[in-house]
Amino acid sequence: MILILYLILKVQSTPITTYTQNPLGCVTVGGVCSCATSCFDCTDNIYKCAQCQIGYFLFTLPSDHQETGLKAGDKMCVQCPYGTYTGDTYTIYCGDCIENSQTWDQDRLCTYDYFVKNLDSTKGTFHLQTRTEKLLFYVIPVELTSGSVSTQYFETAFCDGCEAFCKAASQTCFPVSTQYQYDLNNPYVSCADGYVFNEAIQGCDSCPSNCKSCNILITRSFDSQNRLTYTVVKKCLICNDGFALFQGFPKVTLASAINPAATTDTIWCEPCFSGCDICFYGNANLNLNSQSWTGYWNNQQQIWTDTIAFLYSQFNIVQRCTKCTSPPGEPNIPALDQRTCVRCSGQCMDCEYVSYLASITGINKYPTRNKLIFEPAFTTAPYNPSAATINAITSQYNFRCRFCVDATYMMLALGDDCQTCSIANCQICAKVNDPAAAGVSPFSSFTNDFIPLTQESLTIENCIQCKTGFVLSSNSLTCTAVSGTNPAAAIQVVGCASYLFSSALNQNICGLCNAGYSLLIQLDGSITCSQTCLADLNDFGCLSCVKRAQPGGLFVTRCQQCASGFFVNMDTGKCQACDSTNKCGVCVQYSYTSVYNSLYYNYVYDNDLVTYGPVCQSCISVTYAKNIYTGKCETCGSLCAPGNNPDVATGGCYTQSITTYCGLCVNPAYRSSSPDGTDCIMCPQYTQGCRARTSAELIKSNKFFTTNQDATDDYALISYVCATSTGGALAKSVYYDSILGRCLEEGTPNKYYKRAVRIDATAHCFVSNIANDIDHPSYFTNATQQVATITINIMETDENYLQWNKDGVSIFNIYLTYLADASQTNNMCQFSKDTIFTTGIKQNVFAAKEINLFIADAQKKVQWYIQGQLIFDYFTTVSIDGITIMPYTDYNYYLVSQGLNVNPNIQIQPFTIKLQNNEGAKVLFNKYHNIKLHTTLPKYDTPYSDYAQKLKKYSPYNTYLFNVYELLVTNCKFYSLNYLTAPDLSFQSYPFFLAFDSKIPYLNIQFINVEFKDVAFDKMGVIKIIQSNMTSLPQWNSKIFVSQLLIQDAYFIGDSAFFTTDLTTTPTGMLTILIIKTNQSIIQQFQWLWCSLILCSRSRLIHY
Repeated sequence: MILILYLILKVQSTPITTYTQNPLGCVTVGGVCSCATSCFDCTDNIYKCAQCQIGYFLFTLPSDHQETGLKAGDKMCVQCPYGTYTGDTYTIYCGDCIENSQTWDQDRLCTYDYFVKNLDSTKGTFHLQTRTEKLLFYVIPVELTSGSVSTQYFETAFCDGCEAFCKAASQTCFPVSTQYQYDLNNPYVSCADGYVFNEAIQGCDSCPSNCKSCNILITRSFDSQNRLTYTVVKKCLICNDGFALFQGFPKVTLASAINPAATTDTIWCEPCFSGCDICFYGNANLNLNSQSWTGYWNNQQQIWTDTIAFLYSQFNIVQRCTKCTSPPGEPNIPALDQRTCVRCSGQCMDCEYVSYLASITGINKYPTRNKLIFEPAFTTAPYNPSAATINAITSQYNFRCRFCVDATYMMLALGDDCQTCSIANCQICAKVNDPAAAGVSPFSSFTNDFIPLTQESLTIENCIQCKTGFVLSSNSLTCTAVSGTNPAAAIQVVGCASYLFSSALNQNICGLCNAGYSLLIQLDGSITCSQTCLADLNDFGCLSCVKRAQPGGLFVTRCQQCASGFFVNMDTGKCQACDSTNKCGVCVQYSYTSVYNSLYYNYVYDNDLVTYGPVCQSCISVTYAKNIYTGKCETCGSLCAPGNNPDVATGGCYTQSITTYCGLCVNPAYRSSSPDGTDCIMCPQYTQGCRARTSAELIKSNKFFTTNQDATDDYALISYVCATSTGGALAKSVYYDSILGRCLEEGTPNKYYKRAVRIDATAHCFVSNIANDIDHPSYFTNATQQVATITINIMETDENYLQWNKDGVSIFNIYLTYLADASQTNNMCQFSKDTIFTTGIKQNVFAAKEINLFIADAQKKVQWYIQGQLIFDYFTTVSIDGITIMPYTDYNYYLVSQGLNVNPNIQIQPFTIKLQNNEGAKVLFNKYHNIKLHTTLPKYDTPYSDYAQKLKKYSPYNTYLFNVYELLVTNCKFYSLNYLTAPDLSFQSYPFFLAFDSKIPYLNIQFINVEFKDVAFDKMGVIKIIQSNMTSLPQWNSKIFVSQLLIQDAYFIGDSAFFTTDLTTTPTGMLTILIIKTNQSIIQQFQWLWCSLILCSRSRLIHY
């Protein structure tokens, strides 16, 4: 393909324009803030929007905008692609943007839409449809001019042929075109399949027709009028499926159409022949889809038919097919020479070519599965093998059927087809050698990969196993019901369901036991039924088992018969579901080696590494019908309206093309399809369109949600079409909360608000016996429990969970007040073992975003004595107010000072404050706190005191703060803490250790009026942070503030630091240091900051 582009350079004057900018965040009128159009959650900053209305997404300005005065980092709402959102249409475009408006700015891909598959667009059901081609969008500034005034706004622009954004240039990522260069966050882009980067147009350019990948050659020159021209030549490298790469003169079929000027070849994608899905030009040793055409294309023959004949005659090059089209019920495979497609025999659903000659081994034995070509060898031109030569090759291979249309069918002796069993009440049939036929060796078509016979007439039909309640005759020709007059009745095995004749034992034996039994096969061949199937296999989907004795007293057990909807997995021997919808009742698995039927007691797995299926044979109920195109059992569900006419408003369930789906719900309030499209789902209130979240979306929204209540499960759905009002006499408007993905009613007085619940609880350091209060000592009395779990479950009932889910409550503030008794003597709370503070809200309320725990002692009398781990589970904020925290050793000293005995069963350990199971948290040691991590006995009088040395193995206070992005420590004192390294220490502890596995919005650390006395640090930092990912721009996402910090009687040795971090790749924030005092401290190579690329304010104490 050759294109010539002309570039004409012009200089045009631009009129002077005055720019204005419509407020995109908060509009303040008369001191009252109201959100601008498209934004419903804003701040008092005119250009800051936190949440957009439906149909808009949150866009972060990548750079300063001089014309409007907007600054980098300003957030505004930009309309999603395809214009104004409306629910009452046939299509909702780009569901990605509608449902993920808070984060869509990060990738800006449209991958799916919602379609109404019913002519009544106001009532029809919405169905999600994934796009075959994903579309990528940039954000560009646009201006509307009226006279001399232009108003600037932003909109999306489709990036034609683009696949994804890139952060750096590479062999597959290129600079974006000029029109998109404003979007500084996404400076590079990769091209999608079927496109190539074209420097002349500074963007992705389409490849030739039906081409998946191509290269491009651009030649620059000036024409006679001094115009710069680009000559663009595109050369296809890889074609789409259904096409083969071909090189030659432009394709013509008549001599009169030959272009005399055409002196060079061209490359294009030639369609595969009818009935072929994937093809190439070549032969057994040549694939011209991937190898060079040089030396093969004909520069003499320019008529298409002559070219094809020339390639075949001179090089044996012809179009070959590696995958054939297989319509429903008509499987096809490539012929041995891959020049045509061959239909599997009438009752066969999978087939291949196989050679059973001893001289043909390895991959040549199975040419179909290995995609090999077998035909007469090409030696000299012209290539024209005779029919006899071709037959000599093809006669070496058998056309073998590998899977019958039904599992009850038997394979014929010729091996190429299947047929039904004609023996009444027989469950498994086979073709065996006819005893009356002379010279025929023993044969059975029930043998793995049997060698086919040359004549079907040499065999007769035998039954291998009868149906339940029947016994197989000694000649295997009849199945007779088990009764009092039947000989089998005299030797009945307890628990047996079906009998067969054993020639070795010369008697009837059991071939299948009843449900719950195992068919126990001993080494001598004797068989009994033992009611031990479940114990033998531990498989609740299995009805009956086969348990076979092995030498040495061992047994091997597999399932013989599964419950409806399950099949026996060939490899594991256990039951596996037929499908995820539970609509298939009978399904089977097969390999190319086995004639597999798990019901046969003597079947042994062939260890074939490649298995196929499960293939559904019949549906679990007559209400389902098996779709011949997909092989799945389908019908519409109970929530779908009756009727099957999509052309009228009453049309409910119907089939279009290869899919059965529901077009109209029984309840007109619901318009949402189930994941498979065959039923409707019930959405939360005020919602018309919703769907089930994917597993990735569930993890992203609330990965801890594990409720078992069906009623609350509905609130984990994501909404995309809202009702206009709540309905009723006091109807309120409904809005879409893009953070929760829910349709909610407007509130009063604020139309849009974050719903919060306050929960108050009381705890005592003594046994109060007050209903609903937490008696702290009661959680530490059970010696058999290694962990004390304090669940703050006040108000946590199924009814409240349901209501909180219904209301979309996202913030839970839990106020836990610790009280001493009236005399203020019972004020010591012992944490004598690992302790967990937890709540069930996150697991039961899907919308729960913040669970804030505020622990306080207003009288500042309560003391906590801690050892082991103090864990806060599922909380996003933990605040401890006015409680003195000390190591458990201090409690022992208190007991000794009072003449009391120390509990010898309590093993003293270091204590850790730990936050876990959260996706972002805050720890607040607030200005009202008076946390004293020290002891009162004895006093220290030197730096690194004897007391601190004595406690070094177990007293270092440390925290493990998981996903904590705010750490506020004010008015706190840390005394007598030893963090010197020693060989006998089991682990390295840190006063404050921050770790992350989720993206955090920012990192804010503040230390205000904090004292460190009698402390020692070696090769470490007071604050340690490991690598984290932040959702905001790196220039301002970290703020570290230190003010009025007192360090007294301290050791900082071995390059110790106040703050250490692994954040070394990009600028991560600002450090502000106001007042630091040190007194009687030994400081060796002390660093305030030990990290790279931290932007600092009012300080130069940086170590790179």
